[in-house]
Order: sequence, then structure tokens, then C-alpha cells
Amino acid sequence: MKIIFRGETKRAPDFQQYAELVKHASTIFTLNDMEEIGEALKLFYMDEDGDIISLTSQSDLEEAFQVMAGKVRVVMAKTIDEAREALVGGSVAAADALNRSEMLNQSIASIPASTASMPQANTQRMGYGQFGSIGPAAHADLEQML
Repeated sequence: MKIIFRGETKRAPDFQQYAELVKHASTIFTLNDMEEIGEALKLFYMDEDGDIISLTSQSDLEEAFQVMAGKVRVVMAKTIDEAREALVGGSVAAADALNRSEMLNQSIASIPASTASMPQANTQRMGYGQFGSIGPAAHADLEQML
């Protein structure tokens, strides 16, 4: 089980008792006097359909474990919208980063291994030297970088 509060995620045992979950969640995060679970803060999770479900009782917790096959991410939030942002927003950002990384990896993988040596060999064959047909100023800049 993971518990999320204010953008911070902590691992926790899979509590089988709702009261134990509430007590543990209250102690692993620094809550001020105005933030008590059940009063200002509520517990939520996202089900397999992407719906945000509130956890307010023992039966809610049991259903969460049954529906989510034991992989429950709980968020402490004031509102369902705040819970949705914590559960979905974090997932979307992680998915975006993963997609960008995967696209970059695919792009790099699609470059033939022989490409790195091709420009030098081809430009030398054409009589342009190491940097091909670039102007003298650009050639000087490249020389300085090397």
C-alpha cells in the first residue's frame, strides 16, 4: 500500500483494519491540529475504472483491497478534486515522462550504427575536409569546440 499526502508518497503495510490505516497515515505525515482524518481530511483511492472512491469505513477498505487486488494507493485530501489531482495528476506526469523517454530511446535506436562515421568519410571523399561544406566562420567555431 502507498499513502499520498501533499505530493509526498510513502509506503505502508497493507492494513486490514481501517482504524490502523487512519492512525498510521496520521503519524507518518506531519499533520497540524486542523488536519485530522475524518474531519478536514479524507482518504480516497482510484478504482479500476478510474473513479475516485472515498474510504470512510472498514467495509470501504475491504472493498478497496478486493477491487484493486491488494495494490491500493490511498491519498489523504480535503476534497475529491484534490484527491483526483494527486492520483491522476501524478500518474499523467509520470506517463508523460515515460513516453518522452521511450520516444527518445526509439529515436536513438533507429539511427544506424554506421551513421556516426558517415559524415566524415563522405565529406572527406568530396574534398571538403572534416567539417564538410560549412563556411570558414563556422569551421573556426567547431575547431574551438574540439
